[in-house]
Amino acid sequence: MAAAIFGLVGVIVGAVMQGGAVWLMESRREDWAARKAGRLLARALTRCRFVLKAGHDGAASWGMIAVEINEALARWPEHSDLLAGTIKRDEDWNEIVGAVEALQRLEQRGHAGPVDAEVSADDREFLGYIGERVWGAAFTASMIGVAGVRATPARLLGRVWRQLRPQDAEAEARKLVRYSYEADGEEPPPDEGQA
Repeated sequence: MAAAIFGLVGVIVGAVMQGGAVWLMESRREDWAARKAGRLLARALTRCRFVLKAGHDGAASWGMIAVEINEALARWPEHSDLLAGTIKRDEDWNEIVGAVEALQRLEQRGHAGPVDAEVSADDREFLGYIGERVWGAAFTASMIGVAGVRATPARLLGRVWRQLRPQDAEAEARKLVRYSYEADGEEPPPDEGQA
């Protein structure tokens, strides 16, 4: 009877150890895959940031901006599928997705008009604003690439980055609304203090 109990306990302990090893290996595999996606996405977002800077400085046309964004974000669906399942903090995910969606909208804007259409002065200001959002998302993606999705240093560095570049959420929302109206050729509503 004792031999049967020891045998059963051995089987249970062996199964728990094997399950733990499989879980640990899978967890590490996911973390490495997320780090790879973070590194590649940081590179793509940095490339987009530089083309937005060129557009902001008047050195790039809308067509050039659209082509560069399209090429840089070609692997976004692959990265998003992986990162959506591994990023733990909603703030990090929202920052990355918000920047990518803004870039996709700019790409659509670039494809809507002539390829050599120059960027207007108002649009240059907006490109600078989107460039800052993209730069923040590239920083977050690079921290995932350096430290993985579970590491505390990435969270600390992310917090430091957000404090170095304080944002007024309401002012950002007003800029986006104003640009949306202007992009559609409509008059934006006045800000609350200007009515």
